[in-house]
Amino acid sequence: MKSLLSVLTLLFNLSIVMGDMESYVGKWRITDAVDEENDLFTLPSGTFFMELKLSDDKEDNNDRNSLEASIKVGNTMWTRIKFGEETAEGDTITVENLFSSRMMPPEHLFRLETFLSNTMPKMTTMNIETKNGIDHLTMSGMGEISFLRS
Repeated sequence: MKSLLSVLTLLFNLSIVMGDMESYVGKWRITDAVDEENDLFTLPSGTFFMELKLSDDKEDNNDRNSLEASIKVGNTMWTRIKFGEETAEGDTITVENLFSSRMMPPEHLFRLETFLSNTMPKMTTMNIETKNGIDHLTMSGMGEISFLRS
């Protein structure tokens, strides 16, 4: 009976994490960014999106608590965001290193790509708030990146 209760508890906890993760799935427009010294990063002109989706590889146990992220700036950048426990600040996350298609974009786009490559792996929490019917996603840690659902 104890092992059945343990299995049910594990499945319940996994379903809570999966439910929370699914709320992040979608396309998010980058609106603001702050570096680790709390200085505003000036975004270049243009619209830049991060797309979050559930992993296609359902057989990999590491993917059950993670989302795939892709960001198109000059290059397409990819990473995996792994979810931990929920806290008052939001869901704890670990952002893996970003990979890129490695083409040399114009300087203004290269600066944003460099910022994202350096800052996103330093993010430790992710949170969604709905304000006036619009979803706002914030990734924070050593710096902060804000998004609006598109």
